[in-house]
Amino acid sequence: MNIDFENKKQLLSENWLRMFGFWSKHLLKQMYGDELEIKAKLEENDEDNGSFVVRGQYAHVKSYVEALELEKDYIIALSDFGDQHPMSAKVKAQLDVAIAKFENLTDIKWPFK
Repeated sequence: MNIDFENKKQLLSENWLRMFGFWSKHLLKQMYGDELEIKAKLEENDEDNGSFVVRGQYAHVKSYVEALELEKDYIIALSDFGDQHPMSAKVKAQLDVAIAKFENLTDIKWPFK
């Protein structure tokens, strides 16, 4: 899978957006470990079936990585504290800012809500 934030043609494809979401889930699973499969309810057919390359302007790639890392932190906060805890709310607020930055820079809708 190649994500190229410079190639706007691919961003219009629903199949590409589905694959973008799949690979983002896959990266989260790799970052979080085996427990994510239960907590994020990933499908069992979500397997590692290839390489993953992210290309684009430095700011685009950086915003993607930052949002993905905060997505991971939010999953952990939800797991550890629940959704009503101030720590979870703080991480969610940071995640929302990172997602907005990513979406504004790349014109790509964040695959998780």
